[in-house]
Amino acid sequence: SSGINAEYGVAYRYAAAGSHLIITARSVDKLSTVEAGCKERGAASVHVIPQDFSAIEELEGYRNKVLEVHPGGVDVLVLNHGAMPISPWMATPGHQDREFVDRIYRINLLSYMELTRLFMPSLERREGQIHVTGSMMGETPFFTAGLYASTKHGLHGFFKSLQQELLVKQSPVTVSIFAFGLIWTAEMEQVILSDPNGDQIPGIARGDVGESADIMISAAITKPSLVDYPVAVSVLTRFMQMLPGFNRFMTIAVPCPYEEIGEISERMREVGSKLGYQRGNM
Repeated sequence: SSGINAEYGVAYRYAAAGSHLIITARSVDKLSTVEAGCKERGAASVHVIPQDFSAIEELEGYRNKVLEVHPGGVDVLVLNHGAMPISPWMATPGHQDREFVDRIYRINLLSYMELTRLFMPSLERREGQIHVTGSMMGETPFFTAGLYASTKHGLHGFFKSLQQELLVKQSPVTVSIFAFGLIWTAEMEQVILSDPNGDQIPGIARGDVGESADIMISAAITKPSLVDYPVAVSVLTRFMQMLPGFNRFMTIAVPCPYEEIGEISERMREVGSKLGYQRGNM
């Protein structure tokens, strides 16, 4: 109900193609807006099922509600929810708390695994697809988002392994992982620009939200295993993986002292909270 989908309409694009849609998020109000937009664009049907994906124990009930609406199951399972605690782990009060870490993992990783388990039988019957919103930080970490990067590494590791298992099993289900970098959504722009150095991020490092939505939609046809976007950031992160010296150089090239990074992250967190942007805090 926010980010890529709300602004540039992954759901809206599926709606324009005449799809039957089930849309889910925590916010009922935001879902109502997306529902109306989908109907306006020609969706064959739209059903709203609110759900907090941090509540892993509720997801079987969520699956059952989906199957009540579409008894045959789903063709494309789009896993696009997440929490973004973007700040140094050691420098951020509360981020080492076990309850907070557990919540972030439930939202960003465990719910993805559980939803995949629950929907796999119907996906196999319908020769379906799983679309996973990953992150460049699932490929190459950076210390300003250690907790977030750890969940995305887990996500990429699990779904890349699942791709292999499905091949060996000769399953008809395909998995596409989107390793997105910084996608310049309206919410993200406000959060980033709350950092005095935020406007120094070059345009080549900013992913266009419209293009990212198009990538996700086209995957229903092309079925890629992994998509890196934006390409410039992908090249940079690959270099950081292959060249330890370059990785060290890029890490210590951060333009402000470590203490200031924590303060900047706190200001960004406050802006994100005002926007209702999920960063692991309710």
